Amino acid sequence: MSRYNGWSNWDTWECYLVLSNDEGGLAYATSLVDDRKEFETWLGDYVRQANWDYRDSICFGDVYVDEIIEALIEE
Repeated sequence: MSRYNGWSNWDTWECYLVLSNDEGGLAYATSLVDDRKEFETWLGDYVRQANWDYRDSICFGDVYVDEIIEALIEE
């Protein structure tokens, strides 16, 4: 597995990057970190419905959800 800007892969990094630039989405995502299943479901919907340039390029199956949760907890 190759690393991308300190993340496990591009998909995880891009997903977190876009999420972290959406104040409302970031706040809501942070409120879900205690329930991994709910967070993962919400994040998958967020990726599919978001209006951002690389959305169609992200393979959600390659996103390391736990890595994003850890980053949100650290913030």
